[in-house]
Amino acid sequence: MAAYLKQLKKRWLPRFHRDLFSWHCQTFFPFERYLLVCDRVYLEECFQRADDYVETTSQLRHYSYYSYCHRVKGVEVNSSRLSYGSIVHPEEVWQAAQPSLQIRGIQLPPHVVSNPSLIFYGLGWDFQAEHFKVYFRFEDGKQIPLASVQRILAEVSYADVSEGLLSLTYHKNGRLEEKVYFFPRLQEGVAVSTVAPRVLMLSSEHGMMSQYDALDLREWLPRLNPQGQRIVQSYQAYGEVLRTIYIKNANHFTFQYP
Repeated sequence: MAAYLKQLKKRWLPRFHRDLFSWHCQTFFPFERYLLVCDRVYLEECFQRADDYVETTSQLRHYSYYSYCHRVKGVEVNSSRLSYGSIVHPEEVWQAAQPSLQIRGIQLPPHVVSNPSLIFYGLGWDFQAEHFKVYFRFEDGKQIPLASVQRILAEVSYADVSEGLLSLTYHKNGRLEEKVYFFPRLQEGVAVSTVAPRVLMLSSEHGMMSQYDALDLREWLPRLNPQGQRIVQSYQAYGEVLRTIYIKNANHFTFQYP
């Protein structure tokens, strides 16, 4: 019975992701108009390779292999941010990602691509900002072979930067920013009482930010501006819960689903 249910889920997951993608295109941003043909082929590979709604391997339990993001600044909303990859099938999606990298003329640092401590995680797009992102995951931040990243990590007071993600952001074919996402062993203070710290983001351009999990939607939703409330209510109407948020204040925050 368990094997049958696993096979059923495996067959259902590509449709789940196609439907979710289509809903985002209709509700928030028309991704299908902006993605290149090779990008769509890459996404379909990710849809087909999905093993579960939440994929885990080793201790990597804090990150989703896909995300749709909404950045809110006052009345301005950027819902053009999308990322997809795989935790359990990195080699397959890495091969599928090559045409998307090549057509953009992106040359990843050789010492990143060849480093055995870095494993390909996925691709990301921010069409409004014209940014393209490449993600790798790691189990030891000290092994990341980028001087800029080591300078970022040197400013962190946490003794152990273990598992996490490395993000390389490109504008056209030039590298614009490096980010490190990690789950700290020592938790920082909670800025809002109804959320719990989940991930720290360290940026070469913007310093450190915290990502939070919302624990009680009814408590913190009224604190957000109308644009944020509209986004959350759209997810509720679709039957999904939007749980993760980077927040500065009621008018400046970023939602990430799931």
